[in-house]
Amino acid sequence: MAYVVLVIVLGLVAFLLYKAVQDARRQAEGGGAPPTSPPRAAPRPPRERRTPPPKPARAPRPAKRPRRGHKPVVDSEALDEHVRKLRSAITDGLISLDEGVASIVRHTDGAVEDDDARRLLRDSG
Repeated sequence: MAYVVLVIVLGLVAFLLYKAVQDARRQAEGGGAPPTSPPRAAPRPPRERRTPPPKPARAPRPAKRPRRGHKPVVDSEALDEHVRKLRSAITDGLISLDEGVASIVRHTDGAVEDDDARRLLRDSG
């Protein structure tokens, strides 16, 4: 058993010695790095985490306009309450008249025109 192990070890040593001599000859001839060594690449910089590209902003939805021949129903009580609150906010200087007009047009889904909304806000009710 010891004889088999000794033969294997001697064979391995002989093989390694043979390879070392071959590599030394190739290097002496100018062959560069020995072919038995793995090629070395330049060190790479650490990988950066990829962030997903930003999503495009959504375009604001256009204001709803009534269909032709279809006039939206306006709740007069709700409109009166809304106009009263807007008048109060305008007199307190919280919003401008133009913002109040835009709010009424949005509140009525376009059933009230800008000029009519402006008149509603200016009237003392």
